[in-house]
Amino acid sequence: MAKYSELLLDTNFLVEAEKRRVIDKARELVPGAKLVTLQAVVDELEGHPVALELIKANGVEVLPIGGYADKAIEDYAEKEGVAVATNDKALTERLRGKGIGVVFPTKAGCDFVGGIA
Repeated sequence: MAKYSELLLDTNFLVEAEKRRVIDKARELVPGAKLVTLQAVVDELEGHPVALELIKANGVEVLPIGGYADKAIEDYAEKEGVAVATNDKALTERLRGKGIGVVFPTKAGCDFVGGIA
């Protein structure tokens, strides 16, 4: 697995984190990576106070990038070469097609696919 400096958290991954401890599992899969998300994601989380609190509690840096979240995530991940944590199947396929590593929730915790080793 490639060494990633950042793990970018998507909206639905953070919503899943409201229910179970997937952030800790994601950290294990991408050791040493700084957790980040986008302002576009934070905007989508309105109405999810637990997910917003998880951002603060886990020291997730919010990058000042707005707009349509999925497109912003794709653009940022491709430009910066970071891994993405998402539970969105369509986004996962697009990211994998670009060689971007993806962390996704599973019944047992999380798994990692794609990326350049």
